Amino acid sequence: CMKLMKMLLSVLLVFAVCGCTKNDVKDGVEKTVAITLKIEDAMNHKELFKGTVSATGIELTLADVLSANADALQLVSEDTAYGMQINGLMGVETTDWANGPWWGYTSENNESCVQAGYCTGASELKVADGDEFSFTFSQGY
Repeated sequence: CMKLMKMLLSVLLVFAVCGCTKNDVKDGVEKTVAITLKIEDAMNHKELFKGTVSATGIELTLADVLSANADALQLVSEDTAYGMQINGLMGVETTDWANGPWWGYTSENNESCVQAGYCTGASELKVADGDEFSFTFSQGY
């Protein structure tokens, strides 16, 4: 009975430690990630921004980097059940979610986007140093 109790305690301790460190990546060391953004308004054929932005954290998502640079990018967003919803960038905002136009983004070098053939939601999309994203305000996807 005592052996069983010690074994259960050991298992619980392992679960507790794993639960506390599940978000640690590479020993929990923060790093700065710089990504390149190209932001264009396809409706008016205008390039609104082209440059590099960065953020510091343990494991960053696209939403983290956008939020860290919200003022410079004039980011208008809201948290939804599906994560960050991008409503506006560089002063151009979606006004009609039923009919568009909308903001969308692609990447030709983000590992997750390339593997899936599309980019997932900004709140779950992990970014790496050197990733490049194109944001387009357009009627289609």
